[in-house]
Amino acid sequence: MNVWLQGLVCALLLLSGVLTLVAALGLVRLKQVFTRLHAHAVVSSQAGWCVAAAGFIVFAAHEPSRSLTGWLTMLLLTISSPIAVVILAQAAWRRSRHGRQALDREEAS
Repeated sequence: MNVWLQGLVCALLLLSGVLTLVAALGLVRLKQVFTRLHAHAVVSSQAGWCVAAAGFIVFAAHEPSRSLTGWLTMLLLTISSPIAVVILAQAAWRRSRHGRQALDREEAS
């Protein structure tokens, strides 16, 4: 593989690591569940795209006929990441709603 391609792959992987660190800091610093989910979803999906692009470059450089694997990885990340965030947000919303209802019942008693 070409030295320039190796440098590009390294840069993409390092960028992915930095973005993942930013996502982790967002999870620690933000207080509400929904803001934590939003920050994590946006930044981690970008980090996933960097890793997928690096994998796509490696696959395309070694065996161009297998470049379909890189495209499928990017497609899977694009579809699955937002779905997972929506499911987690719905679970957090339901949990907070049921918690408020239980407090209301206790106060009414």
